[in-house]
Amino acid sequence: MNASIIDRRTFLIGVGAAALPSSAQAFGLSAGPDLLGAVNGLSGAREGSGPLVRILFAPWCQFARKLYIESRGFTSVLSFVWMPFSGGLDEAKAASEALLMTGDPGVLRGIFSGVRYADGIGTPLCDQQDRHLNGRVASIVARDIGRAVVSPMLVYTMGRDRVRVVPGAIRSGEFSEIARIAS
Repeated sequence: MNASIIDRRTFLIGVGAAALPSSAQAFGLSAGPDLLGAVNGLSGAREGSGPLVRILFAPWCQFARKLYIESRGFTSVLSFVWMPFSGGLDEAKAASEALLMTGDPGVLRGIFSGVRYADGIGTPLCDQQDRHLNGRVASIVARDIGRAVVSPMLVYTMGRDRVRVVPGAIRSGEFSEIARIAS
């Protein structure tokens, strides 16, 4: 008797999973459209062509560096906006400021290859970016996905007002999936 109950439960779970629409299998976590508006209030450097993927990152983050390397093969099918934040480190503030001042994606190569930027310079753009990220963006991320902002964090859209968030680094196969479903 117990075996038939388990089989029935297994069957019902399987039927329920099969009935989910394909969008439920989209890569990343669902978030509200106001997160997109908040993230679009951040600045960064844009590169590539195709659907837009916003990447929040800290210059000191080894996972962001790996993500940058993985993204090189996708700049012909995806656009990336690299949006730095300092995470409170002076060196990261200087690197973020350099990127925010120029908006030049070439600065990313320097950041991810270990170029040191002068500490102690004024960082008004980075300070403003950090305030916006730690305020509005962080509160919406916590509400929508139940987590803190991490480095890196990807934000992209699927169709109309369908925002997806990917906390953490991804592999090239996952970039392929985003390229397939992003709008």
